[in-house]
Amino acid sequence: MWVIPMLALVFCLLGGRNDGSPLVAINLKAARRVTAAPFLMLATAVALLPAANSRVGGTIVAMVSSEGSGGQSPLLLAAVLVAASATLLALNGGGVPTSITLALVGASSGAGFAGGHPQWHLVLRVLGIAILSPLVAFAISRTIYLLFQSRTPQSSTTMVFLGFLLTCIAYGSNDGQKMIALFGTAMGVDLGTATHSAAITAIVAATFLTGVLTGMPKGAAALQRGTIVPDSRQIWVTLWAASAAVLVSSALGSPVSMTQSISGALIGTCQTNDWRKVRWGEARRILIAWAATLPMAWILGYAAANGLDLLPL
Repeated sequence: MWVIPMLALVFCLLGGRNDGSPLVAINLKAARRVTAAPFLMLATAVALLPAANSRVGGTIVAMVSSEGSGGQSPLLLAAVLVAASATLLALNGGGVPTSITLALVGASSGAGFAGGHPQWHLVLRVLGIAILSPLVAFAISRTIYLLFQSRTPQSSTTMVFLGFLLTCIAYGSNDGQKMIALFGTAMGVDLGTATHSAAITAIVAATFLTGVLTGMPKGAAALQRGTIVPDSRQIWVTLWAASAAVLVSSALGSPVSMTQSISGALIGTCQTNDWRKVRWGEARRILIAWAATLPMAWILGYAAANGLDLLPL
């Protein structure tokens, strides 16, 4: 049955459009030239990094497992994928990247509630760390920017490159695990097999890369009209701080949002005068999208679960 694996690939594609495109656009803006390197670096990280640490993947598998029936339910997974993908498609269609983690949490808890087996302990743990991650990124970014402001270069190609490399590592170790765990589960293989399967990781990475490429126009446009136009130093400090926060979350086995962590880190680089440069209208759009993600995904997950007859017999 290829329906559920195809739904998982649709989710990976939307992940590339939602997350990958803005990340690559940030790097291209700082480098001021278009090359294939950032695209390939990010896709390679998605394919290879999940094999090094599968704790986030284990959390994702638990989120889409039927606790009450003691195992994985294909229909539950289908409901989660449909709801999460529909949420991403609806919100990202407006050109504002939202949180994949919030979409998954909302979809899985809604579907689980419909089936009579919501995993509230897991949901609350993931949500708690997801909320803390951008705050930690803000604190790290603020510390770096203030303590080393006089000693850091205004513009450094090397620092931006290293920052993006760290971003790729962090993204692969967190969001890469989400995508491979979901596709592997859809294919009916365990997490360890999925993360070490060349075929599975290559398919996921290729699908993700396709999403990145097709989403570049919106990703570049979103960067241009972002809440603030950062300089080169703000960019690399943001990338370093956000990556550190996401890597800590990965070590804890919790999925988080790279886009939210980057937003928190970027705010941490703002000086007093920069607040006047903030585009508050765009900030409002982003906050509304984030706020809408969880309840929208929950409602869609609940509806999808009922539509697929997931209620307990």
